[in-house]
Amino acid sequence: MKEREVECRAVTMLGCVQVTGVYSSTKGTYLQSIKKYDPHTQIQNIRNC
Repeated sequence: MKEREVECRAVTMLGCVQVTGVYSSTKGTYLQSIKKYDPHTQIQNIRNC
């Protein structure tokens, strides 16, 4: 099940989109992770902090 993620910030770096500061309305807390999406390969990676 996908959860609603809000209050995030996105930046582009080295051709990838990086998203951080995600608030999970399902969990009621900020997620401790950084999501990186490469539009050329269409691969998303999640790194826990």
